[in-house]
Amino acid sequence: MRSAAWAGDQPITQTWNDPCCRAAYARFGLRGHNGLDLGCWTGTVLSAMRPGVVQWSGYDGSGYGELVIVRHDDDGAQWYYGHQHVRLVATGDRVAAGTRLGTSGNTGNSSGPHLHLGKRPAGYDPENGFGGFVDPVPDLIFSLAPPPPPVPPVPPVPPTPEEVALMTDWELINYVLAPLYAWAGMAAAFNPDGGIQKCWVAALRAGVYAGRPRTGDRPYGSAANPEAGWWAEFEHRVLIYHQDGTMSWNG
Repeated sequence: MRSAAWAGDQPITQTWNDPCCRAAYARFGLRGHNGLDLGCWTGTVLSAMRPGVVQWSGYDGSGYGELVIVRHDDDGAQWYYGHQHVRLVATGDRVAAGTRLGTSGNTGNSSGPHLHLGKRPAGYDPENGFGGFVDPVPDLIFSLAPPPPPVPPVPPVPPTPEEVALMTDWELINYVLAPLYAWAGMAAAFNPDGGIQKCWVAALRAGVYAGRPRTGDRPYGSAANPEAGWWAEFEHRVLIYHQDGTMSWNG
C-alpha cells in the first residue's frame, strides 16, 4: 500500500477493527483496533500528508511509544504516527505536506517494527468505542505520483547503557546491529547468527559502541593460529572475535 504518510509500498499488517484481535483490545476499553498498521521496517521515513501543526512529539507511555500527532489545517483532524524510532519534529512545529516527521520503529507496546496510523476527526466522539478514532483508510492521501528519490537513511541512535541492560542478546543483534549494517549499505552482509554478532553484543554490554560497520565479517588468521577468528572493521575501531570466545580491539 502506498500513501503520502510513509515511504515506499508497505504491507498492511492489521486493519481497522480487525476481527482477529477484537478481544485483545477489550481490555483497553476498545471495541477493536483503532487504527491501521503498516509493516514498515525500522527507519522508514514518515511524512505529513497535509499542512498542519505538530500537536505532540514525544514518548507516549500508554502504548504508542515515540509518537507524533499532526493536526491538519483544512479539517482539524488529528493524525497519530505511533511506534516511531526517531522523531524529527517538535511539539508546536508547523509542517507542510511532505515534511518528514520521523522514522518508523518498534517503540511502545509493539510486537515488531511497524507504523500505527490513527485518525481522530475534529469534534470526535470519545464514546464511539474506539477512543474517538475512525477508520483512517478512506481519508488517506495516496501517492499517485512517481515515488520520490531515495533519501539518506537516518543514522541509528546508539542505545544507552540502561537500554542495553534491559535488552536481550537477540534484541541487541536485531534492533541495534541490523540497523547499523543497513545504514552502512551492508544489509546483505548481515548474519544474525554469525560469530561477530556475539562479539558485538559483548562489546555493547561492556559499554563500547564502535559506530557503523565498514567491511562486515572477515576471517582472521588461520585455524592453526590461536588468534584466529573473525574480524569486522567499524567506523571507529576494528573488532576481533577469537575462536575461544574472547574479543579484542585494534585501532
